[in-house]
This record gives sequence, C-alpha cells and structure tokens, in this order.
Amino acid sequence: MKFGDKIYYCKKEKGIDTFAAPKEIVLAPNYFSLQPSKSAMDIMVYGTDVENIYIALCPIDVWGAKYFKKYDRFYLDYAEPTDDEEYGERANAEIKSVSYQNLFIRLVIRKLVINQEED
Repeated sequence: MKFGDKIYYCKKEKGIDTFAAPKEIVLAPNYFSLQPSKSAMDIMVYGTDVENIYIALCPIDVWGAKYFKKYDRFYLDYAEPTDDEEYGERANAEIKSVSYQNLFIRLVIRKLVINQEED
C-alpha cells in the first residue's frame, strides 16, 4: 500500500465481536503510515507469520494516546466495507499490539483469515 491509498478502521466496542462503523483513513506521512513487516527482528519474532504482519506508525498528537486498542480491526489491501455486512465482519486485519515510541504510536497489525461464502 502507498501514500494516498485508503484503508478502513473499525473500533472494537464493548461486548463480543461488535465494532463501530468503519472510519476511512487515507495513508499519508505524519498522519498514518502502513508497511509490511520485513525487518530481521520481525522475522525473528513472527517467523513465517511475518508475511501477515503490517506495522503502522501514527503521531500521538493526531490520534491521541488511547485511540487504538488491541483487537480493533482494519480493512487492508484495498478491501472495503459493504452495506450488507455487520461492522467489521469482513475486516481482514486486526491490531495485535499497540506501543508508544516517542511521539508515535506503533501498531502491529495481523492479517486475518476470512471465511468467504461460496456461491
């Protein structure tokens, strides 16, 4: 994904698997950046699952320190929410961890296996 592309974010609400309406996020420097995880350290940590890991960096002053939470979901790789699904139902990625690095929030996002209905 590159700057200017859109992703969608669904905040997990209280309860089991309920999410808020998707929010569109346009990837931009010093706003929200997203890249596949490929560093040597990430390969050591995630092993073969590194193919499913993305790292996002977001400025704390833009998003606030408590905005993102573990288990919130994203629609990545040009996936988009549809009107015929519950919020977050077909999201294809989930926040695995949230950490704070100086002025940025670092999100580790893991792609999910989505069950597609057969026609």
